Amino acid sequence: MDDVLHEAAPALVMEQWLPAPSERVWRALFDPALRERWLPAADLADPQPCLCEEGRELGFHLRDAQPPHLHSLVCFRLRADDGGGTVLTIVHRLTDLRALLPLAANDDHRTMMRAA
Repeated sequence: MDDVLHEAAPALVMEQWLPAPSERVWRALFDPALRERWLPAADLADPQPCLCEEGRELGFHLRDAQPPHLHSLVCFRLRADDGGGTVLTIVHRLTDLRALLPLAANDDHRTMMRAA
């Protein structure tokens, strides 16, 4: 799926200040053994990042464990602050076409009236 569609998809954006230097936060995101504590590999559609800008941004494709197994994209963006901490921004977008397509206005079922 292309980036244009990703940008058009609705996003859940969360921002959190962390009392740790950005290098430490990056290590928790990038190192699979550390990441496994809070983002299990089973949730990833692919264990390899789909986006990696060293020390600044990391992205993964996710796949829901429950049917219909929708796909999404999560991006982690880091920004060091002046106080030695890190601002972590998480952008999660549902990218599965099945969820992005509009619902049909007509479900093709015949309308029937019931007797009271």
